[in-house]
Amino acid sequence: MAEQTLKQSKDPSLAAILSFIISGSGQIYNGHILKGIMLFVCACILGVLFLPLALIPAIYGCFDAHSSAKAINAEIEKDEQKDEQYIDSSDFIGKIKKLSALLSAGMINQEEFNNKKNGLIAEICMKKLKEDPLEFLALLVPLKQSGVLSDDDISVLKTIE
Repeated sequence: MAEQTLKQSKDPSLAAILSFIISGSGQIYNGHILKGIMLFVCACILGVLFLPLALIPAIYGCFDAHSSAKAINAEIEKDEQKDEQYIDSSDFIGKIKKLSALLSAGMINQEEFNNKKNGLIAEICMKKLKEDPLEFLALLVPLKQSGVLSDDDISVLKTIE
């Protein structure tokens, strides 16, 4: 039976405390249910044989729960950093449309619009596309046709891979 780890941040101290109070509960908190049950059963068996032996799985469980929670958090952070490397096409297009609406409403001038638009383009040029480059360009067609994006903007955006 495969163990499943929930993709939710865990408190390492809480995991260790839970595992000390009830052997295996820190592992269950971390999503390692089978490991938690096994530690609990082991602690019960050792406790019946000779009570001080029950401390062995309890102490191991504390350290394991703490390190597992830290590993889960590190994996979540790694996944978040990986996501930040990719372009969110809908977010980019939404920001460009908002800038265009602000320009149309006279809330920003053409120079401010161009500066902010160029900043957004420069920002996404440092990232990678999740989708096919042609799909990304196809999403930009309405912005090009309405004059929000210039030929130069499209040329820069075409260099993104």
